[in-house]
Amino acid sequence: MRILISGASIAGPVLAYWLTRHDVHIVTATTTKRLKPGIPRPRRKS
Repeated sequence: MRILISGASIAGPVLAYWLTRHDVHIVTATTTKRLKPGIPRPRRKS
């Protein structure tokens, strides 16, 4: 399954984190140039 998340404020990366834990491919689209400070990038399971 592939999902597009629009917005990288707080909820976008949190949703991406939890969905990647369930083997969902995520694409995040935002107008900002980088993620907000303090928000970790989602990690893939090994």
